[in-house]
Amino acid sequence: MLKRILTRNTHDHVRRLLDTHKKINARDSILQSRMCNNEIGQLMSKGLHYKNTLSKSTLKALNLIKEQGKIEKESLKKG
Repeated sequence: MLKRILTRNTHDHVRRLLDTHKKINARDSILQSRMCNNEIGQLMSKGLHYKNTLSKSTLKALNLIKEQGKIEKESLKKG
């Protein structure tokens, strides 16, 4: 049987890759990966094989919380 794989990507306003969706034959499309960037475009996290999709604002909030946690841990180590 011939398999047909369709890939659909979404990008931000400066054409950085955000989401990769895959669809095989007639099956439902799945979110294969999601990349989250900070304000200056650095990759903050990459999620693979999402089962449920989160909104961009929720992902940004989660990344900011994660980033703040790293900053606080680093400042505690120095102090």
